[in-house]
Amino acid sequence: MTTSWSANPIFDSYAAVFALAAVLVGVTLLGMVVTVLRGRTTWRRSAVLSALRAGVILVLLLSMLQFVKNTITQRPRPSVLIVLVDVSKSMDVPDEFGGRTRWQSLKGALKDARESLGALGEDVEIKIYRFGKDVVPIDFAAGEFVLPEEPTDEETAIGAALQSVLRQQQGQRIIGVILLTDGAQRAAAERNVSPEQAARRMSDERQPLYVVPFGESRGKGQSRDVAVEPNLQVNRSVFVKNQLPIRAEVRISGYTNQNIDVELLFESKQTGEMVVVDTQTVSAAQSGERIPVEFEYEPQEVGEFRVMVRVAEQDGELVKTNNQQSTYVIVREGGLNVLYIEGEIRSEQRFLRRSLDASPDIKVDYLLIDHRLRKTDWPKDLSSLLEPGKYDAYIIGDLDSDALRREDMEKLAKLVLDGQAGLIMLGGYHSFGPGGYGATPLADVLPVRMPLAADGGSLVRQLFDDEDDRVIAHLAGPLKMQPATRRIRPHAVTRLAEDRAENAAMWSKLPPLDGANKFDGVKSGAQVLLETDQGAPLLVTQSFGGAKNVLAFAGDSTWRWCMEGYAVQHRRFWRQVVLFLVGSDEPTKGSVWIKLDKRQLRPAQRSQFTVGVRSSTGQAISDAEISVHVMLPDGSQRPATLGPQDEEVSGWFRETQQAGEYKIVATARRDGKVYGTKSARFRVDVTNLELANRAANPSKLARLAEMTKAAGGKVVAPEQLDALVKELQSQPAEMIEQHQHSRLGDHWWDAGTMFLIVVGLLGVEWFLRKKWELV
Repeated sequence: MTTSWSANPIFDSYAAVFALAAVLVGVTLLGMVVTVLRGRTTWRRSAVLSALRAGVILVLLLSMLQFVKNTITQRPRPSVLIVLVDVSKSMDVPDEFGGRTRWQSLKGALKDARESLGALGEDVEIKIYRFGKDVVPIDFAAGEFVLPEEPTDEETAIGAALQSVLRQQQGQRIIGVILLTDGAQRAAAERNVSPEQAARRMSDERQPLYVVPFGESRGKGQSRDVAVEPNLQVNRSVFVKNQLPIRAEVRISGYTNQNIDVELLFESKQTGEMVVVDTQTVSAAQSGERIPVEFEYEPQEVGEFRVMVRVAEQDGELVKTNNQQSTYVIVREGGLNVLYIEGEIRSEQRFLRRSLDASPDIKVDYLLIDHRLRKTDWPKDLSSLLEPGKYDAYIIGDLDSDALRREDMEKLAKLVLDGQAGLIMLGGYHSFGPGGYGATPLADVLPVRMPLAADGGSLVRQLFDDEDDRVIAHLAGPLKMQPATRRIRPHAVTRLAEDRAENAAMWSKLPPLDGANKFDGVKSGAQVLLETDQGAPLLVTQSFGGAKNVLAFAGDSTWRWCMEGYAVQHRRFWRQVVLFLVGSDEPTKGSVWIKLDKRQLRPAQRSQFTVGVRSSTGQAISDAEISVHVMLPDGSQRPATLGPQDEEVSGWFRETQQAGEYKIVATARRDGKVYGTKSARFRVDVTNLELANRAANPSKLARLAEMTKAAGGKVVAPEQLDALVKELQSQPAEMIEQHQHSRLGDHWWDAGTMFLIVVGLLGVEWFLRKKWELV
């Protein structure tokens, strides 16, 4: 402890204090001189009285200087040591020395360090937690704590555990975190937090991480197991009698160089049983290898079906619940197949495809012919995609004609002229004339004339290394679109409302185009469906007498509709475009639809879905009353929770603790009558993450410790845990200074003493003046 004094004078001025004191002293001396000169007393008596008065002035001077006593004391800063104990099932693997389990070794290490932990607890607060799926504190007092008899948790969420305890001790001085685990993180998605994130935070805060590893990365910890990984890839829907691709990944551990059958099963509509429809044989060259498997299956019936990929059970497998993965696919009748070919990754294609995907009877395949690969991969051979009957319509985006072979363009033009496929070309810097299509076979079927270059003779051509022609070949935005004024009734493509005036009003509200291709007029027999307010054609159509149609659309920024609240109109417009291309603007049957975010869940994971209702014309119905309930695997029924209702309704269901198949049933009512009902299924499967792969991961723990090496973090062998605790105990405590300030007069005894001194001095002065007859 150190002590010092300082002054804090009134008025923050020493000069003012001493000036006031000088005045008081001067007045006192003057009074003494006057009294003596008048002969009332002697110089000696006057000096005594002045000395008493000077004492009073001195006390007043001390009060005005306000002396402060500064005391600095040092004390140890409160510190915390965190101990995290892994209680997951993988800790029960017997791969420690002498056949002991990891858990037995962990308990032994903590038992050896118990006394040292108790001694450390005199100066440091010890916080012990057990973790697996969750983090739970363990009572610790005087070196005593109780661990579970056996490790039972189904997960190992190391990252989440570290983040949790660091958050709880935020603001405290953490002298270290001791992590006792096998190092293999196995956690569900919501708890699968990267341990490296917590280690980086500890490094920034100069907090050491001491890892105590248990188990082996190979050997008994690496169980013999075959599993279908939970990344099964199956399209949500497929048209009947079309190929359905199924992609899976099989992980094989411990069964190297053995033939293992992988089966594809498809649900039977008649019996509801899973039927094997295909089998492949795989073999792993090394343990833990992941082998991709691909199947193709052609559904023969319409409906919702369960699809499963399964590997045969092997002798000696510990876990068999991961031998299969399944999902559901909707097989639709009829439907339209559309091929969308693009040359540029742009927003228009993403939103256009999303809008068409909302129509259950339209299936869009997407092909990107990247212009950045034009020097090595162009032109592309598309002959297999241009076979008659392969696709009902083709969409060509911002794709330069050099990307296509001439014979393929001839083939596409013939499909259009023969009425076997519809075609639409979208606007872009490399569409129409700028893309070189004016000199290709497709120029004969497109309903517009390509613009000429500045010389007036040659066709405009946009080169990839030359942007100068954009002004010539394009109309600058913003461009408002409006239905062609020559039409009496809305065309099937541009009909966003039934009434002509309402339809025009809706088009006037839509966001303008950023720009558009510039046409040099339209061909004889072509019809303009959309135009600018200056009369420039934007959407032009022509029929060649067959069943299919052709469209030329100069724009490429209808995606802005979705961004500004017109997603419904966007879906309707592009659906009508496709229906018109194939010559089918006939109404579809009204229906209720359900779209599930996921078809396979873990226990207690929330199921999310969207429900909507379509009219007979395929348009959304917003005034239907929708109710949804869920059938559970045990046959019971529960209501689902629905959000605000608009043209579609979002909902969720939380009670998914049971394993098995669930069925969501949506019912729509209009005017008190049932309009339609739709159901969709999903599954809840139990996967034991801990037992699927029990190998330890000491290298991961070493990396975590290395990240906090600058703060003292390191790997500690279980038998060295006690030595680590003693090392922490021997470290000098971090001292913090505590400053105390006490002003003279703040305490009653200080003020009282000064008061008594003043009263005493004035009392003696008064007594002497009385005695010497000066008063």
